[in-house]
Amino acid sequence: MAAAILAVGAGGATAGEEIGYEKDQLAFSAMMAGDWRMAEQQLHESAGELSDDPAHLLNRAQVYAVTGRADAAALLYQQVLQADDIDLVLSDGRVVSAHQIANVRLPAMQYAQR
Repeated sequence: MAAAILAVGAGGATAGEEIGYEKDQLAFSAMMAGDWRMAEQQLHESAGELSDDPAHLLNRAQVYAVTGRADAAALLYQQVLQADDIDLVLSDGRVVSAHQIANVRLPAMQYAQR
């Protein structure tokens, strides 16, 4: 399921590319490598300018979920659902909406909080 969260902005992507973002703003490479510490650091560094960006929020939520912080992840998924929806290109090339991703992942985080 991790691949479903590694989102980049919509547009013709090549594998491993963050479309519409500067390199590593979405921590795509670090996440694909499973380097959650580096991914979190990269996401933290770009948080100021991307604080409301759905792709950024979803990737932060994934890092939090994988590192055992379901409560923090759930808050970010809720934030995505409160924002305008956008289409995202996933690491496997599929295009889905940010709301679709958040709606799938939020219940799992709420269950993990029990």
